[in-house]
Amino acid sequence: MNYRKSFTYLGAICIMAGFISARVEAKGTKPKLSKEEHHAKMLARFDADHDGKLDANEKAQLTAMREQHKRRREQKANRAAMDPEKLARRQKMTQKFDTNGDGTLDASEKAAMQAARAMKKQRMESKRGPALK
Repeated sequence: MNYRKSFTYLGAICIMAGFISARVEAKGTKPKLSKEEHHAKMLARFDADHDGKLDANEKAQLTAMREQHKRRREQKANRAAMDPEKLARRQKMTQKFDTNGDGTLDASEKAAMQAARAMKKQRMESKRGPALK
């Protein structure tokens, strides 16, 4: 293994350790709700007609929100399972195009990244000819 690859792995591990410790600290400050408190919070959020019960439409909205959260958790798990090199490349791209510094790419930052990738692809094709499809 060459030194560059070793430093890339080491950098990725340090970055991941920083993210993990920040998430643990953030989780530690948020109090956990009891089951009753959680139910009351969900009822207050989704009970549109304020009758104290969820009708079919309100239950459908609650179910849709739960499915969306489930998909997000699965996506996070898939990202965590990536190989270290791919994760390091993704983090480098995020750092490069994250202009507002929030750690994620919004629509304009993603558009800038896609434009830069398209320009890079054009330069590569002009050097070696169009890619085979």
